[in-house]
Amino acid sequence: MRESLESLLDTPIWRTLPSQEAGRPWLKYLILVPLGQLAFIAFFVIVLVPIASPSLFGTAEAILEKCLASHLMLFVILTPIAGAVVYDLGREVVVMRKLCRGRQRAELPTDRPLLTHAVVITEYKEPLDVLAATVASLQEQTLAHNTIVVLAQEARDAEAEETFLSLKAAEKSFFGFMCTRHELQPGEVAGKSSNENFAVRQLYSRVLDMGLDPFKVMVTVADADSYFDRVFLEQVESEFWRTPDGRRVLFDSPINTVRNLAECNLLVQCHEINRCQRATFNHLTMQPCQSNYSMMLGFAHELNYWDPDNTSEDLHTTLKAIAYTGAPADCVVTVWSLIMNDSVTGFKDRWVQAKRHMWGVEEVAWMISLFPVLRWRVWYRMLGITAENHLKAPIPSWFIFCFPQSWRALMDLGPRAQSLVLAGCILSFCYGWVKFFGREAFMQKYILGHRRDIMVPMEWWRWAILVLTYPIVLPISQTIFVTMASWRMFWHAVFHSQLKYVTAPKQFSPKAAVEMVANFGFTGDGRARCSREERTLAMTIRTPSEGASAAT
Repeated sequence: MRESLESLLDTPIWRTLPSQEAGRPWLKYLILVPLGQLAFIAFFVIVLVPIASPSLFGTAEAILEKCLASHLMLFVILTPIAGAVVYDLGREVVVMRKLCRGRQRAELPTDRPLLTHAVVITEYKEPLDVLAATVASLQEQTLAHNTIVVLAQEARDAEAEETFLSLKAAEKSFFGFMCTRHELQPGEVAGKSSNENFAVRQLYSRVLDMGLDPFKVMVTVADADSYFDRVFLEQVESEFWRTPDGRRVLFDSPINTVRNLAECNLLVQCHEINRCQRATFNHLTMQPCQSNYSMMLGFAHELNYWDPDNTSEDLHTTLKAIAYTGAPADCVVTVWSLIMNDSVTGFKDRWVQAKRHMWGVEEVAWMISLFPVLRWRVWYRMLGITAENHLKAPIPSWFIFCFPQSWRALMDLGPRAQSLVLAGCILSFCYGWVKFFGREAFMQKYILGHRRDIMVPMEWWRWAILVLTYPIVLPISQTIFVTMASWRMFWHAVFHSQLKYVTAPKQFSPKAAVEMVANFGFTGDGRARCSREERTLAMTIRTPSEGASAAT
């Protein structure tokens, strides 16, 4: 008994982090967590609320009447409410200010050599026009001359060589331009993680051959449809030099998938705006990396790169970095310059992507396998991050109102108490409604306004429909793409230890392809626009036979 207790409480020495495989035996039991939550809520509402509500609500009603009759008590109650609103609005202003600074040129040190940047673009059967626009946005970087572009391809892609040769026309704009061809090995999971694991290992060998210090090379992993602001790499480097020791932290830019918002259906539009806003305006606190992020090549080597048997590679990399560095508060440093990605437009494809996002629940199982390896403080913080992302998703906040006992308890309140509860709910919802579209108006005008040439314009009447239907559409979209997708993956985990990487296609419509190429071409001589022949090539639209990856 004593030895068993010590094995749980004492951290062993010379133990490395287990692979994703170590957590898979726990996957089948994860569904017990949301089922337990459901059971607790049902017991509380069905059994305890009817017993306690007569006396509890009667007492609450009496206290409320006394509070409303006292000016002092009203002041005591309203002061923290007003303070919370002021604090919330203050955070909004701070984030907006930082986003505005993220658009500007960054100050870099002049007394030391600048970093070498390496941008790893993972792709599998992506349309050429999508990749061309991504490479073109890298050509326009202020640090393009100091950047190595790595096209991380899959060997099973029959058109990989042709795609690379077409994009290679841009190599003169960069410090280096290379490709890797990943062959899927036994035990690996097809997807972004195994691809970038192979690509960055190859990059590390190339960097050593070039005589460069891996801790002087900043690696940015990006999806194929990533359109960088021209100062993005400059902003990443600025954050590196402003961090006391940026060698062993991650640098993450808030996700933004609104470039083609006009091509999405109403449910997807509302969900994507909400997803981007939650990521962006919560970035004052530590947020896990999503899709596109940066780190020193030397740090990637110390972390043993990416796990090739993993699907949710961004969250997994964040957790590995936290474990390696001992859970510092600034393990993920925010880069306030935005990379624009495309949304998956169709409902069916968005459902496929939602399931892949929610398969991040495998990280909870992996966390269980880490318990004997990590110190309690580090493990507990990592568990909190994974639980925040995945264990809260299956039970929405409105679920408690699905029980008639909840409504009966509310009906037991007096008229004045009912009015106050109703007013509080309405005011809170309206505040969120106004903030939602106020944020988006700010983003569209001040942060993304200078990039309208690459965005699909959205007509005013579609914005009007989105505003008017928000109270209905947002809860429905959250229920489908978060709650239902979570339950689907919990159920999947009972019988399966892996999720087949089914890609959700992203590609330009013919009209969008012409507009993107006209505004975002790539050349081999460093110019910002392509020649007529190259533009014709980039306008060729290739429909991927197996879909294109949508890893955001």
